[in-house]
Amino acid sequence: MIKGWAKQGFTVVELLIVIVVIGILATIVFVGYSAVTSNANDRAVQADLNSLADKIDLMSLDNQGLPAGGASSGSTSGASTFPGVTFSPTKGSYATNVTNLYYCTGAISGAQEYALVARSKSGKVFAYRSQSGLSEYMYTMTTSFSGGPALCTSLGFSSPYRWSFGLNGSNGLWQGWIN
Repeated sequence: MIKGWAKQGFTVVELLIVIVVIGILATIVFVGYSAVTSNANDRAVQADLNSLADKIDLMSLDNQGLPAGGASSGSTSGASTFPGVTFSPTKGSYATNVTNLYYCTGAISGAQEYALVARSKSGKVFAYRSQSGLSEYMYTMTTSFSGGPALCTSLGFSSPYRWSFGLNGSNGLWQGWIN
C-alpha cells in the first residue's frame, strides 16, 4: 500500500441513507404517476359519455325519438344489445371488474329522458343525464349485468324503461355495439 493512501468507500450508514432517499423519491414519483393516470382515465370516460350523448342526441333528431335500449324494465333479456347504436369508447380507461357503460331511457317525472353511466378505472362513477349533463354519480356498480334495472331506478326512471350495457363485468367482454 502506498503511504498516505487510505481505503476509501462508503459506510453502511451512508449506503442506507442513499437507499432511503431513493425509496422516498420513487414513492413520490409513483404517487404522482398514479394520480395522473387516474385523472386521465376519468377524463377519457367523461369524454366518452359526452361523445355517446352527442351521438344519441343526433340519432333522436334523425329518428324523432330516443333509441331504445336492448332490455325492458326489470328484465335482462337483450341488455347486451343497443339497437342501431355503435360506439368506440376508450376501453383502457374503464373498470373491467364491474358491468359498465350503461344506457337507460324512459320517463323521469313524466319527461322522456336518457342517462349514461360508466365507472372509470379510478373507481369514480360518472352519469350523463339528458336533462342535466355530466356529473360524478355515487353508485356501487356490480359484476353482474342484472344490476341494470336497479341502476336505472336509482337514476329516477320509472317503469316502463329500456336499458343496455356495454361491458360485461362477469367475463370482461365488450358487447357487440361497442367497437
